[in-house]
Amino acid sequence: MNASNFERRGYVAVFEEPMTRPMIEAFVGLWLETFARVEQALRTSETATREVKGEKDVDWEDHMAFRICHGDDFSWAYLSPGGRVIETTGFAGIGDEPAQCLSLLVILPGVMEVVADTNERRLDELEAQGLI
Repeated sequence: MNASNFERRGYVAVFEEPMTRPMIEAFVGLWLETFARVEQALRTSETATREVKGEKDVDWEDHMAFRICHGDDFSWAYLSPGGRVIETTGFAGIGDEPAQCLSLLVILPGVMEVVADTNERRLDELEAQGLI
């Protein structure tokens, strides 16, 4: 890992429609197919997660956090059922590779737009629309 890999990144994906339970299960399925491991933050602890081995293992909450791991890299994905956005955080990619926190969004169906967390103008617009 080089030093640039420790630079924090974040993105917001805006979906065409509110996320339903089947949609979120499909997202988790895609993450499981693409990345080495998916974990979900436990609602009883700010520091503990449990591994999600299948789409049906998702613990349903109003606000959900998933840690998507691949090798030494990991990213967080935050979403709410019924919401239209997924927010991610992670680290910069190595070399020309995109950041994993971007890669885990662009594979999802129904994404209308992905906004970098550095685009404050667009994030303010999304917040004014009540999306984030």
